[in-house]
Amino acid sequence: MQGLSHIIASMKGVDGKVKVAGFYNDVIDLTIEERTAIDRVPFDEAQYISDLGISDVFGEEGYSTRQRLWARPTFELNGIWGGWQGNGIKTVLPAQAFAKITCRLVANQKPDLIFARLRTHIEAYCPKGLSVTVERLAGSADPFLVPSGHNSSTVAAEVLTEVYGKAPYITRTGGSIPVMAMLLNELGVHATVFAFGMND
Repeated sequence: MQGLSHIIASMKGVDGKVKVAGFYNDVIDLTIEERTAIDRVPFDEAQYISDLGISDVFGEEGYSTRQRLWARPTFELNGIWGGWQGNGIKTVLPAQAFAKITCRLVANQKPDLIFARLRTHIEAYCPKGLSVTVERLAGSADPFLVPSGHNSSTVAAEVLTEVYGKAPYITRTGGSIPVMAMLLNELGVHATVFAFGMND
């Protein structure tokens, strides 16, 4: 477990940035206009903190909470296990430890390249005397970015404004929608995505 903890700790800094070499190389950063559009959406950060039961937010420096949540690449430790799992204590050190991680990628990051960079980093930070195996689990999708001002977004905004009597917020946000990348890569078609949400 100590070896795994060392590897995991090497992957993200106290400034919230992923420390894997080349991780941000292909990221299309937010423009000032995109930052403004995201920050225009009503958001009660104090309520968000309260709802999560945490004392404060944390993330990549230089970005607001919503900008981090919606438009920046992420690195998550989804699970970590190893050693004695039953009641009571055991002083024997575990022979194996496991972790699952995921990354939310943004345009122009490529899943295959990011996986290769993660594996290189993990292997490089494996402590002397230990061995590590990195396996890619099923499931990935190429990120995509609809161009700002695309006609499909304009038409969708016009229809939503007519139906609801109020203009929608138009922002850059992330999600895992493999069919969207397929439409772009196979047919050369950009599609607009819009969502509805309750206040809670």
